[in-house]
Amino acid sequence: VIDPKTGAVMALAQRPTHNPNDTRKLTSAALRNQAVADVFEPGSVFKPFVAAAAVEENLVSAKTVIDCENGRFRIGRTTISDEHPEKLITVSEVIKVSSNIGAAKLAFALGAERTLDYLKDFGFSRATELGLSGEAAGAMRSAKTIKPIELATTSYGHGVNATALQLASAVATLANGGVRMEPYLVAEIQDPNGAPIRVFEPNMDRRVVSKETA
Repeated sequence: VIDPKTGAVMALAQRPTHNPNDTRKLTSAALRNQAVADVFEPGSVFKPFVAAAAVEENLVSAKTVIDCENGRFRIGRTTISDEHPEKLITVSEVIKVSSNIGAAKLAFALGAERTLDYLKDFGFSRATELGLSGEAAGAMRSAKTIKPIELATTSYGHGVNATALQLASAVATLANGGVRMEPYLVAEIQDPNGAPIRVFEPNMDRRVVSKETA
């Protein structure tokens, strides 16, 4: 759970967990912080970030109509499909019905370089430097070598990986009017009497998209 306005990590939990007071049942797996150390394919939750990039670049608006090809779209030798086939729908509806084809067409309109640059600005494929050990950076393909089908699948969160923390931070960026705040875990360090020794202030990473786009 992240405060979008500050980047403060308000809560971070996982299962399975362990009782640190009981070392007899402690396993190495229980010590692995899955929220920052484990990566996974985000899937369709990637689509709002690609859509935001296309809107920010003035390629589309929320009401622009996209031809979603009745649920099947051929890219080279591969055909991608939608679970809920649609023909002509708006960009907003691409998000609403989670159209892979709509997301792919937005990425094609942006091109590989802009698509991947925006995703990096949202915080993907770079570590947050939260301060917890074992944090993974995640991975995306290079704009120079990515194939059209790979760009398509990237637009809907396949063939790319991220941590739960990165994903939460990216969503928080949209919730914060397009400004990404650097996630931080510790608010302040106190002495034994409770007096603050060091206070950590919110730190802006960058503006990714405009408030209107967000």
